Amino acid sequence: MNPCIDCRIYMLKKAKEYAETIGAELIVTGEVLGQRHMSQHRAALKKIESEAGLEGRLLRPLSAKCLPETEAERKGWVNREKLLNITGRSRKVPDCGSPLTILQGPATAQSMRLSAEITAAYSDAADENVRVKFYCSAARGDMTVRKPVKSVLTPYRI
Repeated sequence: MNPCIDCRIYMLKKAKEYAETIGAELIVTGEVLGQRHMSQHRAALKKIESEAGLEGRLLRPLSAKCLPETEAERKGWVNREKLLNITGRSRKVPDCGSPLTILQGPATAQSMRLSAEITAAYSDAADENVRVKFYCSAARGDMTVRKPVKSVLTPYRI
């Protein structure tokens, strides 16, 4: 028994229940393979996914290339080539900053700006204005956004 694993399973079961009420078919987490030696090793991640009832429906984009392909990748909803292969305690990836925001749905100017603001809100940038890089099939570039107050983002959290 590992309290971290048990807690993660519980949280993901709750996330699965919520996802079913809103019609979401995928859960995304920020877990990194090997970051926590007792709870984020390969066997633990597999157990968490299985016991939460999320086999193939749990995407861990930071370590995705080190893990089995998900249903979302097989269906083409997520391009595996754009996912990362981070392992261990370091989250450093060349030419990739943190945090990472994944946008679901059409890449409109409004949704891209919202995605950039979410990324800025959780960045460790000291300035109020944050330059955020983005990439999608329709556009690539960067934009400067003002860090929003985190409470403004509450409706977008699950």
